[in-house]
Amino acid sequence: MKISIAMTTYNGEAYIEKQIMSILSQTRKADEIIICDDCSTDNTVDILQKILEREKCTCCQLIENNINQGYRKNFKKCIEMTSGDLIFLCDQDDIWEIKKIETVEKIFRENKNVYALNSAFTLIDGNDQIISYKSRKGFYNHDQIRGKAKVNELVHIDYSMILRYNISPGCTMAFRKNLKKRYVNYTNSVLPHDWELNLLAGMKNGCYFLNEPLIKYRIHGKNTLGMNTNDHLSVLQFDNDIDFRVSAIREKMALIQIVDYWHKRCQIDSKQLKQYNKIKKYDLLREKAVCQYKFSAWCQLLFMTFYLWDGKYVRFKSLFGDLFYVLKRGR
Repeated sequence: MKISIAMTTYNGEAYIEKQIMSILSQTRKADEIIICDDCSTDNTVDILQKILEREKCTCCQLIENNINQGYRKNFKKCIEMTSGDLIFLCDQDDIWEIKKIETVEKIFRENKNVYALNSAFTLIDGNDQIISYKSRKGFYNHDQIRGKAKVNELVHIDYSMILRYNISPGCTMAFRKNLKKRYVNYTNSVLPHDWELNLLAGMKNGCYFLNEPLIKYRIHGKNTLGMNTNDHLSVLQFDNDIDFRVSAIREKMALIQIVDYWHKRCQIDSKQLKQYNKIKKYDLLREKAVCQYKFSAWCQLLFMTFYLWDGKYVRFKSLFGDLFYVLKRGR
């Protein structure tokens, strides 16, 4: 299998060398590394050019954008330029475990039903020190996924779960070439690229998670990981001047538009469609309650939670948080 890596950079001079060296040191070498720099104003490009020349990395292509694209469009461009059978997504400030590519490639070879694979990760700080984190009861992968998983277990991720939230940072992700083709041909880059790719894999019952840490995910002043949110939305960044709860719901409305769009273009079985319609109805009611301060809509949410929902994806803490918000803002 030909292995491609899609890596984007922007003002990443502080950690870029550790990231790229962890890729070049893999037990299974990548066949192609595409790096798209989004108009960095620091020394990121210079550092990369020196490393690639020093390491004689002939498989690497460094592209400098003429105009800043933003991370979603930049990742789309980077993914589109890859030519491998498997595409790995990569950020600029993490550290890959030495057998990451070898481990992931083996899973794809042995499991033809896997279209997208996400993995566990270890949290580190700006000094490479491990950050201890204990997931809440009923969750794993740093509170990113509901349920339980054994160490090193390969877990199938149900489509209905991906409809509620993304399951892992995109930098832990790899996917097949056929998924890439569908994504680059039709995406409008509204959702984060990794979430949209997981959705596409989920529509084919091919989204999986490996509960084995394959990267060290860095937490520092210029990045953050969305954990322990009321809406349990993973890896989403929101503007500081917009209320988080409203912003999260707007993300859900964007998700509904995207999924409706994909459902018109992809085959989806009746079970998945039923799951989606239930989730869509709930989220549209929630938008009406929270964004329009409609107490009557919140009452309908309560009814759905008690009588129509299976209890798997709605937390009462979040529901009553919505009520507090509606009463406070609706005065």
